[in-house]
Amino acid sequence: MKCAEAEALFVDAGDGRLDLTQQMLLAGHLDGCAGCRERAVSWRRLVPGMRAFAPEGPDAMRIRRMQIEIERRLAPAVRGAHTTRERWVRWSAALVVASAAALALLWIRRPQAPGAPAPYGVVARVDGDLSLDGRRLGAASPLTGDGRLVLAASGRADLSLGRSAQVRLVGPARVGLGGTARAIALRLESGQVDAEVAHRAPDETFAVITPDLRVEVRGTRFSVGAGSGKSWVRVDEGRVEVALAGGERRLVSTGETLAWPPPVAPPAESTGASNAAPAPEDSPAPEDSPAPAGEPSRRGASSACSDARRLCESTALAARDSMRAGDRERALRQLGAAASDLRAARAGNACGRAAVAACEDELGYLRAEALRGEGRIDQAIAAYRRLGGRAQPPAMRQNALYAAAELEVRRGRTARARADYEHALAVAPRGALAGEAMLGAMNSAAALGDHAGAASLARRYLASFPAGLGAARARRIADGPHP
Repeated sequence: MKCAEAEALFVDAGDGRLDLTQQMLLAGHLDGCAGCRERAVSWRRLVPGMRAFAPEGPDAMRIRRMQIEIERRLAPAVRGAHTTRERWVRWSAALVVASAAALALLWIRRPQAPGAPAPYGVVARVDGDLSLDGRRLGAASPLTGDGRLVLAASGRADLSLGRSAQVRLVGPARVGLGGTARAIALRLESGQVDAEVAHRAPDETFAVITPDLRVEVRGTRFSVGAGSGKSWVRVDEGRVEVALAGGERRLVSTGETLAWPPPVAPPAESTGASNAAPAPEDSPAPEDSPAPAGEPSRRGASSACSDARRLCESTALAARDSMRAGDRERALRQLGAAASDLRAARAGNACGRAAVAACEDELGYLRAEALRGEGRIDQAIAAYRRLGGRAQPPAMRQNALYAAAELEVRRGRTARARADYEHALAVAPRGALAGEAMLGAMNSAAALGDHAGAASLARRYLASFPAGLGAARARRIADGPHP
């Protein structure tokens, strides 16, 4: 590889967009070229600062509002685009055939190295501090089958291991690297590992080992977490075999989660039994300071809540990835498994809802969106309405109630839709969807024949949004008895 070719890869390397071959070629060039190595260090130092100037991404509420706005603005163009689309389809078919032929020719001519051993791995992307035996790593840093990776809190690191295994570490995490490129063994001391492992060849293995269990896979998507004397495995796709510390083996399939040791159920109350409260799931270790009777150890409760938050956040990421890939059923399985685990944590007094409230609300919203995308409209409406309760923040309540009202309109339930629109407006009168909720209530009132109510809402809309998208219709309703 020449210096110019290496420099062209610096930005993609910082963003984790290089494939394994490119990563290894770049790493080899940097080992032998001091000039490029200095420039690569400069890129790694400058890119985080440049990213700091980028605005934060929109939250779920703003995304939904932008989606509504885009759909409204595109509606006229979509109606007149059919003939153009037909011509585009014909040209696209010809381009696809030509592209396929070109790719086939490139594949045939691609140099092959069947005897070359696969490297153990490489760091694809890092957000945060990642080190191997005290040596700091960055994107494109090679990995060998020994040493211990340490990832700082709030950090994330994507690793490409062996022939075709993608691993994400979620910090804080400590992971020992072991085995070879064909027999990878990760020893997870603490933290979380999310892995996507392609189907293994007969002589290939992939395992994640914690103090409590060993997870062996042939090809699947799964997550493993370890901390505070417990471990858990969640399978997003496929099946894994888990060997427990006592020698027992269990299979965990798609959508299932296994935690070990299992939660200890509190003893049943009986006559003449002591009035002392049952010991919490996370009872204090000998070095913990004693807790008052009936209260869990602060250190144990804190660790349990950290595990619950980590599980919740990783599930949200996994569910979003599944939905982007179009697999909403898998997203629903992931969300259902996490919801049951979080309920169990709260039932055992390990973590109250307040500690994971925002994340649980996000999971609930993702579930409603997945149900809507699957066409399960009535279930989606019920899920949105649950988010419209008093426990959620006003912005989320408004967004959820507005979504429920839009689905009620699709179902032809105008009266219910009007009630949801007005409720959405009431919970956040100055919220991001206040104008849309007001328009929805106005149109619903007009459709129900309540012209006085529709005119009142129209005047209110014009007072708040005189140049809004619905201003013209609002003026027509406000000026006359009929829409």
